[in-house]
Amino acid sequence: MALMQMYRTYERASVVLVLDRGLISHREGRVSVIQACLRVATSRWMTRLWTLQEGALPAKKNKLWFQFTKTALPLWSLYNHLFEVSATDIQWRGIIDSIIARLNTFTHLFDIASIESQGAQLKDVLKGLLYRSVTVPSDEPLIIATLMALDLSRILACKPRKRMIVLWRMIATSPSGVDENILFHTAPKLNRRGLRWAPRSLLFTNIFFAWPVPGEPENRAFLAKVGNTKGLVAELAGIRISMVKCANGLPKILAGFDSLPKYNNDRYRLLLKDRQGSWYQLSHGRDNTSDLLPDLEELYASISKLENPWVLYRGTSSNTPARGKAYDALLTEAKSEQQSQPDELL
Repeated sequence: MALMQMYRTYERASVVLVLDRGLISHREGRVSVIQACLRVATSRWMTRLWTLQEGALPAKKNKLWFQFTKTALPLWSLYNHLFEVSATDIQWRGIIDSIIARLNTFTHLFDIASIESQGAQLKDVLKGLLYRSVTVPSDEPLIIATLMALDLSRILACKPRKRMIVLWRMIATSPSGVDENILFHTAPKLNRRGLRWAPRSLLFTNIFFAWPVPGEPENRAFLAKVGNTKGLVAELAGIRISMVKCANGLPKILAGFDSLPKYNNDRYRLLLKDRQGSWYQLSHGRDNTSDLLPDLEELYASISKLENPWVLYRGTSSNTPARGKAYDALLTEAKSEQQSQPDELL
């Protein structure tokens, strides 16, 4: 019962006071406020997953305070001091930028402009999970569901090992759906039909994971079942790869070339050309079991196993790859020729 009241408790609290052993032992009066801010940003409190909601919910209404040895300071006063020093003392500016970025991972979890709306967006929760950990893995979906104001009773009603499955189903079938960028998340996925796109955990996400930048449209995907087909329905840009015969004397990995391409000494990037003569580089990302990149032979072998290979990337079907831009992409296989009408890569 107490778990189901966490969102309401922290959001409606008059004040939430953080008691962290490292902060309480810090005599704020003897050193600068910047050092106090640095202690907050590097405290153990900032690394625990359970304290994310403890900080994020009261922070959106300026009700979060930190207890030091002889005094308690509100979060907003720490922010104000950081901004003042950053504007006047260039020596501290780089350090202050790092401190503010660290604090923003939980203070910006909710949309302040619509302060009365309940629940954080998944992309903001994911940023809040950066640098945090949890002792019991099955606690992660409980905390995420609380922050997103989802029905926690549904997750508590299932076995702990199935909590992440229930969480993803709730997110993907909600009116807002899930951002299709989750398809490009590199974490290990759930081994569950219809949910093999869903990460088993959202902790330790790469900081460079490509969520849309502010102002960029977000394409939503939804969990659906059509006949016997289950999975995430999303619209992505894509280009079909057509395997052609090799020129005489060239290895299979150079199929489609008239001669060995110049300046292509990189054994980890496959060169592809479309019908308009534009060139593309395709490389395989590291998997979670090895630090080594697959070479061209392995990449070619992966593609040649597919009867109707496609490369899908973020965007709509009308988008073509922008010159000089790198994309996270999925190598997949279309199940019917009717899905294979747009541009082909040779």
